[in-house]
Amino acid sequence: MSEHHEQPARASRAAFHQANQARAEAEAQRLLAAKAQLGGRWLSWVAAELYALKPAAYAQMVRRELQHLSDSAGQ
Repeated sequence: MSEHHEQPARASRAAFHQANQARAEAEAQRLLAAKAQLGGRWLSWVAAELYALKPAAYAQMVRRELQHLSDSAGQ
């Protein structure tokens, strides 16, 4: 891809991220909050919840935030 086509894509990704970051953080907090209640079933449940999220870029944002929250909780 040429440099000309990459710049709008980067701006578009950045705009998408900015527009959805708070929602992704809230979703990750919701998923993590269910961990204590679900116990051993949590991992398969959270995988299904993440799989159902659309678009894929949003699901990835939630996955990253969930990883960040999990890492922070483990410290």
